[in-house]
Amino acid sequence: MLARPEVRGLFAAEIARISPMIEVKYHRPSRIALVDRTLSLDRGELTPSGKVCRERICEGCRREIEMLFADPPPPAVVTIEAPQAAPVLAGRGA
Repeated sequence: MLARPEVRGLFAAEIARISPMIEVKYHRPSRIALVDRTLSLDRGELTPSGKVCRERICEGCRREIEMLFADPPPPAVVTIEAPQAAPVLAGRGA
Protein backbone atom coordinates (compact mmCIF):
# COMPACT_ATOMS: atom_id res chain seq x y z
CA MET A 1 0.00 0.00 0.00
CA LEU A 2 2.83 2.42 0.80
CA ALA A 3 4.23 1.95 -2.71
CA ARG A 4 1.07 3.38 -4.29
CA PRO A 5 1.73 6.85 -5.75
CA GLU A 6 -1.47 8.34 -4.29
CA VAL A 7 -0.55 7.21 -0.76
CA ARG A 8 3.00 8.53 -1.10
CA GLY A 9 1.59 11.77 -2.49
CA LEU A 10 -0.71 12.18 0.52
CA PHE A 11 2.21 11.78 2.93
CA ALA A 12 4.33 14.23 0.92
CA ALA A 13 1.52 16.81 0.76
CA GLU A 14 0.83 16.60 4.49
CA ILE A 15 4.48 16.96 5.42
CA ALA A 16 4.87 19.87 2.99
CA ARG A 17 1.79 21.47 4.58
CA ILE A 18 3.06 21.24 8.17
CA SER A 19 6.77 21.88 7.48
CA PRO A 20 6.45 25.69 7.64
CA MET A 21 5.28 25.25 11.25
CA ILE A 22 8.77 23.97 12.12
CA GLU A 23 10.63 27.13 13.04
CA VAL A 24 14.18 25.94 12.33
CA LYS A 25 14.42 25.43 8.57
CA TYR A 26 17.11 22.75 8.70
CA HIS A 27 14.84 20.62 10.93
CA ARG A 28 12.25 20.41 8.15
CA PRO A 29 12.26 17.07 6.30
CA SER A 30 13.16 17.11 2.62
CA ARG A 31 12.98 13.32 2.12
CA ILE A 32 11.10 10.57 3.91
CA ALA A 33 11.03 6.78 3.79
CA LEU A 34 7.74 5.06 4.56
CA VAL A 35 8.20 1.87 6.56
CA ASP A 36 5.46 -0.76 6.43
CA ARG A 37 5.62 -2.00 10.02
CA THR A 38 4.81 -0.77 13.49
CA LEU A 39 7.34 -0.29 16.25
CA SER A 40 7.79 -3.41 18.35
CA LEU A 41 8.62 -4.20 21.96
CA ASP A 42 9.92 -7.60 20.78
CA ARG A 43 12.49 -5.97 18.45
CA GLY A 44 13.54 -3.57 21.24
CA GLU A 45 12.16 -0.49 19.43
CA LEU A 46 9.86 0.29 22.37
CA THR A 47 10.43 0.09 26.11
CA PRO A 48 7.90 -1.76 28.29
CA SER A 49 6.36 1.63 29.11
CA GLY A 50 5.94 2.44 25.39
CA LYS A 51 8.82 4.89 24.95
CA VAL A 52 10.70 4.91 21.64
CA CYS A 53 14.28 3.51 21.51
CA ARG A 54 15.83 5.54 18.70
CA GLU A 55 19.07 3.56 18.59
CA ARG A 56 17.23 0.29 17.96
CA ILE A 57 15.00 1.89 15.33
CA CYS A 58 18.07 3.25 13.54
CA GLU A 59 19.62 -0.23 13.60
CA GLY A 60 16.46 -1.86 12.24
CA CYS A 61 15.87 0.78 9.57
CA ARG A 62 19.50 1.31 8.56
CA ARG A 63 18.82 0.54 4.87
CA GLU A 64 15.91 3.02 4.71
CA ILE A 65 17.95 5.70 6.48
CA GLU A 66 20.86 5.25 4.06
CA MET A 67 18.46 5.60 1.12
CA LEU A 68 17.46 9.06 2.41
CA PHE A 69 20.99 10.31 1.77
CA ALA A 70 21.57 8.66 -1.63
CA ASP A 71 22.11 10.94 -4.60
CA PRO A 72 19.89 10.67 -6.51
CA PRO A 73 17.35 9.22 -4.08
CA PRO A 74 15.91 5.82 -5.05
CA PRO A 75 12.22 5.53 -5.97
CA ALA A 76 11.39 4.24 -2.47
CA VAL A 77 12.23 7.67 -1.02
CA VAL A 78 9.55 10.36 -1.02
CA THR A 79 10.94 13.81 -1.76
CA ILE A 80 9.18 16.71 -0.06
CA GLU A 81 8.86 19.82 -2.18
CA ALA A 82 9.59 22.99 -0.23
CA PRO A 83 6.70 25.45 -0.26
CA GLN A 84 7.25 28.37 -2.57
CA ALA A 85 7.70 31.73 -0.87
CA ALA A 86 5.23 34.43 -1.80
CA PRO A 87 6.74 36.92 -4.25
CA VAL A 88 7.68 40.31 -2.85
CA LEU A 89 6.17 43.14 -4.83
CA ALA A 90 8.43 46.14 -5.41
CA GLY A 91 7.10 49.55 -4.50
CA ARG A 92 4.69 48.29 -1.83
CA GLY A 93 4.81 49.53 1.72
CA ALA A 94 5.58 52.90 3.29
